[in-house]
Amino acid sequence: MFAPLVDSLSGQGDHYMHLADFADYAAAQERAAADFCKTSDWSARALINVARSARFSSDRTIREYAGEIWGLKQVV
Repeated sequence: MFAPLVDSLSGQGDHYMHLADFADYAAAQERAAADFCKTSDWSARALINVARSARFSSDRTIREYAGEIWGLKQVV
């Protein structure tokens, strides 16, 4: 099913570098899968990740970019 995709990337050139870091991506996926099997460790990591992302908000980020980078004013 994926043969045409593989052929186009490996035979015709990977012009957009889709496969440039595929080995690293696959290795990271393997580590994540192994870590996921360790339920208590995975849960602790997930909780820490959520706690550390408290300041992140896409609305806040867009508002900051609009004001600080693009110099736009909020329209109410």
